[in-house]
Amino acid sequence: MAHKYSEGTWFAVPLRNGGFATGIVTRKSKKGGVVVAYYFRPLRDTPSTMEEVAPLSVADALIALRSGDVSIKKGLWPIIGHTASFSREEWPTPLFMRKQEIGDKAYAMAYDDEDVSVLLREELVAYDANLSPGGLHGDGAVELILTSALKAN
Repeated sequence: MAHKYSEGTWFAVPLRNGGFATGIVTRKSKKGGVVVAYYFRPLRDTPSTMEEVAPLSVADALIALRSGDVSIKKGLWPIIGHTASFSREEWPTPLFMRKQEIGDKAYAMAYDDEDVSVLLREELVAYDANLSPGGLHGDGAVELILTSALKAN
């Protein structure tokens, strides 16, 4: 059974060493399959509740990632609920970073706000710029990134 979600849907991500991270879908590609989501601390023993996530904002986010949506659709990442008053303006699509290890070059990647599967442009930025990691992450990669980030915090 496919689980329905949309922009403003909160979900839990089971982590590799136990516990859960919390995320919110802020953009979804037109044809589905690709989302932008913000993720939050703290590491939780059980999925967050809507009461716990209601006060969260972009400023509270640990990281934003572009990823697939298979685990949300299959219910492997449980849906917590939906923010009825979700506003795209309050949850902007961030720039993402792509690094070239050879030559120490980095690029800020801007995706189409209406279809986050479409790359609009890349611009050269400082190699140590504080941007979210670019690329399209598989669900397993998201779990590993969050497991590592929340273990360290």
